[in-house]
Amino acid sequence: MCAGVCKRENPNRMSSCDEAERLIVYRAGYQAFLSTNVVCLILCIVTFIFTFLFKTDLMGFVYVCMILLVNNVSYMMRAAKLERRR
Repeated sequence: MCAGVCKRENPNRMSSCDEAERLIVYRAGYQAFLSTNVVCLILCIVTFIFTFLFKTDLMGFVYVCMILLVNNVSYMMRAAKLERRR
């Protein structure tokens, strides 16, 4: 597949991929984004419950929420940039 091979050979690896390979890479990236969101939301809930259950501080909850925020903001910024390019 192009994603692994082109990365080593070409800094702009997507330029040498055909449409089917690009679609695979995009779908895989979006699925990774969705999986990260689900895991972060579950971790947010778990750390929030554990914070009150075990009387700990909120830093674990804050860290997980920051990861979730960065993940979503970076996705939205990149999507907006690609949308403007159309």
